[in-house]
Amino acid sequence: PLDQLPIVDNYRWNTAASTNVPLGVFWWWLVVALLGWLAWPLCFALLRPLRDRGYLVSRTVGWLLSGWLLWQLASVG
Repeated sequence: PLDQLPIVDNYRWNTAASTNVPLGVFWWWLVVALLGWLAWPLCFALLRPLRDRGYLVSRTVGWLLSGWLLWQLASVG
């Protein structure tokens, strides 16, 4: 049904994830996990008083930092 939508015409850039839903879900989970792991040292240093040392917040911080970084790069370039 994705190819029947009039607005979406360039979904073929990632045929593996657009035709295989479990693979697409796995890739999204992997990206979120990697961003969280990259942001965890910063969260660990800043949120040390918390019981989990900032682990639960690190995925959100990873998304926010990556979005901010991409926004800054797009604004400068």
